[in-house]
Amino acid sequence: MIKINSKIGELFPVDHTIVFFHAHSDDESFLSAGLINELIQLDRRCVVVYAATSIVLDQEKTVMRQQEALKACSILGLTSILYLNFCEPKYFGKSALRLIDQNVENISQNLYEALHDNVKEPIILISYDKNGGYGNPDHRVIHKVGRYFKKKYKNLVPFLYEITINREMVSKWLDGAKNRLDSKSIPKLSFWSTEFGLSSDEITHYYELTEDQLKLKYKALTAHESQISVDEFPLSLSTSDFREVFGREFLKDTNGFI
Repeated sequence: MIKINSKIGELFPVDHTIVFFHAHSDDESFLSAGLINELIQLDRRCVVVYAATSIVLDQEKTVMRQQEALKACSILGLTSILYLNFCEPKYFGKSALRLIDQNVENISQNLYEALHDNVKEPIILISYDKNGGYGNPDHRVIHKVGRYFKKKYKNLVPFLYEITINREMVSKWLDGAKNRLDSKSIPKLSFWSTEFGLSSDEITHYYELTEDQLKLKYKALTAHESQISVDEFPLSLSTSDFREVFGREFLKDTNGFI
């Protein structure tokens, strides 16, 4: 596993646009806040594309989630945000289709249209690992679309990285945290798949957040008020616990493998 803090230029050439392909508003902060901020500071062109955060008519909370996304991205220094035409299962309506019900080709076509009209090529795509980070079904769709998109548009997307969670690191923290923290400060594992994230030997790179970026990550997470309560995981964690869980962001390099 390679630390990339001093190798950003090698992985993210300056003439490429880096596209963070996330499912929902708040995923950008959980999984990639530090890396986004670092790339912005290095004057890289960065865009966040949300696949399942479309506004659904008569669902006010979907408007709120886009507002929260804008606020969180602004905290991280990012102003370029795109939304595909899909939503989460719980917000299903006639004005937007559920992401989980769509086939990979349709989602990829919608992604291509959004990028073609708004983003300078070529693109470095950052999607999710095979387990979708913590196993959310929408996240697993993002993984499949990322792989499909890279194969279909290989000239447009010469590089694909998959953001992930270090399963062993989080499991080790959980083993200790269960004995000393209130249940609210422990992630609700009922929402996680059995094999969340990836094992250390499957992860190729990691970015280590600075102390300032850890503070930004925490602040960005607080922007998602409709999803994350200040008295629950992860905002209820101490500084040291927050650093242990979120102080590194992990990537799998798929280039040369697909």
